[in-house]
Amino acid sequence: MGTAHGGASTGATSGASSDVLTDDNSLPLRRLRQATVRDGDDPPKVRHDADLEEIVEKLEWADQNREKLAEIGRA
Repeated sequence: MGTAHGGASTGATSGASSDVLTDDNSLPLRRLRQATVRDGDDPPKVRHDADLEEIVEKLEWADQNREKLAEIGRA
């Protein structure tokens, strides 16, 4: 899924988003680390933290492949 201005999205592919974010329309993040977060008396929540190295790799690819990135943003 592209951004509101037609750019490609970078997102984590876990949970409900895995059927929306694909290689054809985004730069999905796949190396995720599961973390349990506790906030006061609220029940614990599970979140998925992206690997920083993978984020940098995707951003570098996007910077070096702007034409391909534009194609992904139109998908």
